[in-house]
Amino acid sequence: MLEDYKEDYKDHVRKLPCLVCGQGSDPHHLFSIGMGRDRTKPKWEDFTVIPLCREHHQELHKTGMTKFSKGWQIHLYKEALKILAKWIFHKNQLQIMEEINGKRD
Repeated sequence: MLEDYKEDYKDHVRKLPCLVCGQGSDPHHLFSIGMGRDRTKPKWEDFTVIPLCREHHQELHKTGMTKFSKGWQIHLYKEALKILAKWIFHKNQLQIMEEINGKRD
């Protein structure tokens, strides 16, 4: 089931602006994937990503999550959860609409 949504979700996060500056972003994993793991297989960590531009992504890696979060006054886990919840809600709306439209045919 995760494999059906992993890339779709990461693509969604890539389209969001950086949480700090609003520039284009890349997904940053709040939980590290780890060296030696198969990055092609979906994992729960793929759904704990936040949008950060390259500059702020690197800053987070240099300073650590606690200092970064306090410095920018951004609760990273809360933001990740909000992004995931909105995406799930949107996905469910689309599925419901497809079901409704399908029943009318």
